[in-house]
Amino acid sequence: MADLNHGALSAGATSGTRGGRPPRPLHLLVVDDESSVREVLALMLTQEGHDVVTAQNGAEALDFFVRDRWDVVITDRSMPIMRGDELAAKIKQWSPETPVVLLTGFAGPMELTGTHARFFDMVLHKPFTVIALREGLEWLMSVDRSPERQPPGPRQMRSGFVNS
Repeated sequence: MADLNHGALSAGATSGTRGGRPPRPLHLLVVDDESSVREVLALMLTQEGHDVVTAQNGAEALDFFVRDRWDVVITDRSMPIMRGDELAAKIKQWSPETPVVLLTGFAGPMELTGTHARFFDMVLHKPFTVIALREGLEWLMSVDRSPERQPPGPRQMRSGFVNS
């Protein structure tokens, strides 16, 4: 996997945005079957100034997705009804330019294998920090998503640092 960041971001890095935050509030869809994870993530993102809608599974997320325009979708991988990789594939069919983040508790490279890996723009590993979340969103908003400029694979974020 290519190092899309050209080096790890430190805890104080801001990537040129004001105050370490994306230049505008983002409209985010957060999908996780664990209510505690959904609530904490929504709280973190709301405190960062973003507009957040949550869904408890992929099917519910698709209902929300088709009714609105989203800056980023953040989804868990293992959920009942529809897994996160299935959700990401459907989102990319309808809106290839919408960034999709895989939120996972699985360790190692397994989340980057399989046919659905190409539908994720970034992998955020649990447990994650506000800094990792902020830096990941900054990076997602800075990447050119035109079809001819797609990055070679998802970027991985662990505990505030980029892993390539």
